[in-house]
Amino acid sequence: PFVDTHCHLDEVLQVTKRHFVAPSLGKEFNEFTLEETVCWAVLGWASGTASHSASQWAWQGDSQSLVFNQRATWNKHWVELTVAELGAATTLGWSEASWERSAWRFEAWEKLDKDPLSCEMVDHMQRLLAPETDIWDDTVLGPSGRSKGSLWAANDMRLWSQLTATERTAAATLGFTEGTWNTEDMADVGATIELLFGSGFEG
Repeated sequence: PFVDTHCHLDEVLQVTKRHFVAPSLGKEFNEFTLEETVCWAVLGWASGTASHSASQWAWQGDSQSLVFNQRATWNKHWVELTVAELGAATTLGWSEASWERSAWRFEAWEKLDKDPLSCEMVDHMQRLLAPETDIWDDTVLGPSGRSKGSLWAANDMRLWSQLTATERTAAATLGFTEGTWNTEDMADVGATIELLFGSGFEG
């Protein structure tokens, strides 16, 4: 039987290049580092309250259930915090002692550099510590509790020139360049064929 193996090589090479320079594209949300979570949130892809719906992220695995911790972070003891929560709490100025006695150090905000990315990062780290689970669940999971997204990961239709300075910084931190963000740069064809099909592949 005939099998149609037609594909647009340029698109394959463009997507391959994007995933090479920005490896978080191949991760599920719960695999993100704190920095990746913050950067994708700045870009509007990792927060149910952002301008672009988080349902546009391509979650891998049909049965993957993506929910925040049922127990509010604020009610946890220090030793119960996840690595991401510890990172956010520490960056926001808490220590184990101040956390346990509920001595929230909001004055730490005043000591932070006031450049736009710092402000965005703190805002999103605060959201990480107190996520709006209802909005997230409705936007990303839907009533079935299953992931709704099936689109290309971060298939943001905005050009690099349309991003704000803060968004460009976040995108660059994730590994994007203007060319890879705009899906213009392509991976080397020889290296890609060897990577995907093996060194003996002849087409």
